[in-house]
Amino acid sequence: MVLYLQMVSGGILPDQFTLSFIVKACIGLRALHLGKLVHAHILVFGYDYDLYLATSLVEMYAKCHKIECAHLVFNKVSHGDIFLWTVLISGYLHIGDHECALNLLYGFLLFRRMLLHGVEPDKVTMCMLLPACSHSAILQLGMEVHAYILRRSFELDLYVVSSLIDIYAKCGCLPSASFFGMPLLLVMESMATVKKL
Repeated sequence: MVLYLQMVSGGILPDQFTLSFIVKACIGLRALHLGKLVHAHILVFGYDYDLYLATSLVEMYAKCHKIECAHLVFNKVSHGDIFLWTVLISGYLHIGDHECALNLLYGFLLFRRMLLHGVEPDKVTMCMLLPACSHSAILQLGMEVHAYILRRSFELDLYVVSSLIDIYAKCGCLPSASFFGMPLLLVMESMATVKKL
């Protein structure tokens, strides 16, 4: 960070790759004040519509519990990709403040909005959404995600199956956890294998 500040004060303009590494450093350090400074530099240097930088900024603000700032950055990028959407949804799903339930629901509204914008979620997005349902025991939202998983044929992925079993078990619907003709014992063995990795 010191070298970056010396570089900028010395008149050397960073490119978007340098800025992305600096934002990632701010995320790792949870250095919001430095991250805001770098965000200002991104705006001044004209990189505010760079998708990769926007995704990094959204992640930084979300991990520093400034979800409203994350959402503002998200809104500036006209057509986000799966990574930008997933980072913002993840930010809403992982905030642990007094508005946790509201943020959880907003995360799922973003998931629906992502689908309406034609951005197709991947297995990573599914594995992120399901634990949020199981921790809050919101079975209906988990079932909605499960239906989407079936439509996209993600149900044979061990991580996805593990997340599905977790939500049904935590919501008291363990019989629903034996999916796709797979015996529950086989699925549990698969989950144990995944957890060892």
